[in-house]
Amino acid sequence: MLYVASAGLGLVGEDQYVPAYDLTVATSGATIHPQLDAVSASTADWWAALTSALGQPNSLATLATVNRLAIVYVAMPGTYLSMLADELASLPDDVLTRLRIFTSPSWAATAPARLAKQVLPYDDRLETTRFTGTRNDFAQRALLHFLEELNAHRLPMHEAKLAVHASMSKHARRSLPTRAKSTDEDIIELMRREWSAYGGASSRLLRFLRDEALVQCEQARFQGLWRRLHNAMKNPGGSTSVGSG
Repeated sequence: MLYVASAGLGLVGEDQYVPAYDLTVATSGATIHPQLDAVSASTADWWAALTSALGQPNSLATLATVNRLAIVYVAMPGTYLSMLADELASLPDDVLTRLRIFTSPSWAATAPARLAKQVLPYDDRLETTRFTGTRNDFAQRALLHFLEELNAHRLPMHEAKLAVHASMSKHARRSLPTRAKSTDEDIIELMRREWSAYGGASSRLLRFLRDEALVQCEQARFQGLWRRLHNAMKNPGGSTSVGSG
């Protein structure tokens, strides 16, 4: 069974219908951090209050405990793992050993001691395999590599870690290109020129900006600029000018 940890709705099952909402514990977009900072609360505090208010106290812990033979795969960026860290760290030892955590190397390096030993040792060498993508989906891509490439889901934890180490050791770390800073207007103009060539596809245009145009553009910023241009391309009489209010 697949579940999604939602900052607005708690733990959501794959077949559950949900309302449209816009809320995140990431540091950009519709982030909840200003509200948390105002009351000196953490994202873990938010998760505990949210799941309790929704009638789902310790929901993930309950699922992991009830399904006594299941291996629980947790694939999340560090921002969301920090939100669930207190709940995960409170799991009994026999449940904790069934966790397989996939996340960014930066979060793994600072993970609570009880969780650190359950993190699979993926790093940026994953980007030199066929499982490439963006930073936001690193954890999911690592899990996919673990299941499809290594077929390691049947291995005990110590053997699974060795399998990941062995696989990563076959690849060199990718050298990152030097990317230039550009204004929003310049980035929009670059995308406009290449719009037809890439069929307007946001993922392909982002790769163009980063890999060919060598322009710095964080994903949340890119999505905002892409939407502006997309709307303008549908409404030629509109404007894609960018200003500040």
